[in-house]
This record gives sequence, C-alpha cells and structure tokens, in this order.
Amino acid sequence: MLAATGAAGASALAGCGGGGGSPETEDGDGGGGGGGGDATVTVGAEGAAHFDPQTTQISVGQTVVWNSVSADHQIVAEETPEGADWSGMSGQILGPDENYSHTFETAGTYTYSCVYHSGAGEGTIEVSE
Repeated sequence: MLAATGAAGASALAGCGGGGGSPETEDGDGGGGGGGGDATVTVGAEGAAHFDPQTTQISVGQTVVWNSVSADHQIVAEETPEGADWSGMSGQILGPDENYSHTFETAGTYTYSCVYHSGAGEGTIEVSE
C-alpha cells in the first residue's frame, strides 16, 4: 500500500539533481519514519555509494526512510527473510528530495537495489528482534 503523506523533508545532503518538495510515499504499517530510532538511507548521492549507508541496522517495528537526492530511483527487494511482506516500491519512482519509507516487522536480513541503477550495488537492512 502506498500513500502520499505530504511534502518530504529536505535534508542538508547535496546530490546530483535539483528539485522542489515532492510527496513522500509510505509502505507498510508504520508512521512515515523520522523519529524514535528510525533510520535514513540516502539514495543517489554524487561521488558516494548508491546507498549511504550500504548496511542499515534496525529493530523489528522500526522504519527505514530512503531519501533520494537525485532523479530516477525505484527501490526493490532482492532477498528477504522467510515470512517477510516487503518487496520494495510498487511502481513509484523517486525524484530529487522525495522519500520512500517502510516499517520492517520481520527480523532478518534484507537486500535491495535500484531498478534503474542495478550496476551501482545493493543495500542491506539487518532487522533484529
């Protein structure tokens, strides 16, 4: 389930694209991320790994927010733990200053990539009990 939740908070991170405020998309049961120990992954930073950090560690029930700093990103799951319900973004494409978030409810290791930048490597989410 994806839902528009208002203007995304722009971060102070520099990217390889310009842009204005765009909607945040949310997936899962969470409240959109940003507080209470949730994690942020920067997507498409110039001169850095495609996902920064490449490995993110959270606990069950926490949210990961992917913050796009350049154009054309679609996060998709490559591998997920048994019983997990996350497959990544469903048809949405992130532009500059747009966010996507998901609350992880199943412990285990998740790997993901960008549909449009598959050669740029994978990211990992490690979810603990």
